[in-house]
Amino acid sequence: MRNKVLILFFAFVAITDANAQTADFSAPLTTICVGESVQFTDLSTGAITYAWTFPDGGVGQTSILPNPLITYSVPGTYTVTLTISDGVNNDTEIKTDYITVISAATATLSSVVGTDNQTICQGSLITQIAYDVTGATGADFSGLPAFATGAFNPSATGGTMTV
Repeated sequence: MRNKVLILFFAFVAITDANAQTADFSAPLTTICVGESVQFTDLSTGAITYAWTFPDGGVGQTSILPNPLITYSVPGTYTVTLTISDGVNNDTEIKTDYITVISAATATLSSVVGTDNQTICQGSLITQIAYDVTGATGADFSGLPAFATGAFNPSATGGTMTV
């Protein structure tokens, strides 16, 4: 009786498409104020054509540029979509709630008119200066004389700055 030997060889081959494309993008700022612009940067591979959509905040803007500059004029949080093509195949990247647009803050003098422009003699007290603030959650003070300090008192809609 003869012994038979069976030898099996297995080969695993990974097949990749050298022409595959992947849509991707970034933006250096994703939180901006109303009226500001976002410079989008294409990070895709294998792209020949671009189809961007910026619903709502981008006022329904579209672009076919690789790196579009888009201005947002309405507060809110917005999705950005990029579809690329290599001429045969497409790939789409959707970044939901990617851009946040906030209203610009305002400060309105609420103390007596002229308190924001006082001339005082050494040893005299200044009259308190106050501003009502909307659309902000804090304030930085600069340029105050060494003897003066500023404070921000937050409220539901902004707050009050006093010096």
